[in-house]
Amino acid sequence: ADVTATRRCFDRALRSLPAAQHERIWAVYLEWVNDDDKKKSNQIGVPTETGVRVYRRYLKLNPSHGEEYIAYLIRRGRHGEAATVLASLVRSPNFSSLLGKTKHQLWLELCDLVTQHPDAITSASLNVDAILRSGINKFKSEVGRLWTSLADYYIRKGMFEVARDTYTEGLGAVMTVTDFSLVYDAFARFEETMIAAKMEEAEQLEEEEGGEASKEALDLDLDLRL
Repeated sequence: ADVTATRRCFDRALRSLPAAQHERIWAVYLEWVNDDDKKKSNQIGVPTETGVRVYRRYLKLNPSHGEEYIAYLIRRGRHGEAATVLASLVRSPNFSSLLGKTKHQLWLELCDLVTQHPDAITSASLNVDAILRSGINKFKSEVGRLWTSLADYYIRKGMFEVARDTYTEGLGAVMTVTDFSLVYDAFARFEETMIAAKMEEAEQLEEEEGGEASKEALDLDLDLRL
């Protein structure tokens, strides 16, 4: 009840005051939305859904504050929506970071979100492949991290063959020694991990009865990788 009353009070202030004074109200409004200390003192905190609605209204007036909204979403565990907003910012030709970040830095932050929270990204219906490839196409150098992030996304989704194809494609596409080394090293670590997992699986099949056919297929796969 206190949260609803406070929100309505802010909304009335925005409706009644002239537009020139709205920024003062928004500053206090957003501070209230972000006040997580209330939870520590057993007071009622502002629900995330309320905060999301408030920020969406604010960004319609001040779209340049998108990074602030992304930080809020990440703190609240809304990684899918955070990635959606960040993807929109990095692809906008008119966006300029208020924090002084370059477009490349923002792309790398998007890579981290995508690879660390793949399930949330899938739930948000983001086309990760298309998004990261659009970033790759924007830069001629320093794209190794984008390629490895795309492969890592597929690894975390259990799509190992797609990840392998992505590494291979990245090795053929990068144009600098630094990017090639980055992708190659990540690819090598991936293959080492896959071989170790296959060898462990082969040892388990040896201990099981009736697993000869499966073990032969696994041995063949291992021979091709080694």
